[in-house]
Amino acid sequence: GADGWQLSNPPILQLALLRGSLEVFDEAGMERIRAKALALGDFALRLLDEVAAKHAACNPGDHRVLSVITPRDHAARGTQLSLLVAPGESGVDRAELVQQRLAEYHGIEVDYRRPHVVRVAPVALYSAFRDVVTFVKALEECLRAV
Repeated sequence: GADGWQLSNPPILQLALLRGSLEVFDEAGMERIRAKALALGDFALRLLDEVAAKHAACNPGDHRVLSVITPRDHAARGTQLSLLVAPGESGVDRAELVQQRLAEYHGIEVDYRRPHVVRVAPVALYSAFRDVVTFVKALEECLRAV
């Protein structure tokens, strides 16, 4: 009966919103979106590598505090970058502390996954290269603090 329509068809207002978002994707073009997504990811990877190297140089006995575990190959990744944060003293999960500190002190939301992983995704439609710089600087501060 008519109740079946509630289950099988989304509400018309939600469809109108979906149509508007699909128009944004059409206007931007998926090729351009993917190209910017890869460029943002590559830029973030370079900056994250610099942070990891700088931390290793300053802390020779603690050289693997930050490792990017996302594949570098464009064909093997999307926009999400997974960062392995080595545990602290007594097995403290620094990744969880980093996630909390990013949110509390910098207003940056990332995804925390047990054990020891922080995930971040610069989204091509609304993230800028300056947002990547802001994130990496905040991450660097958080790594020093935890």
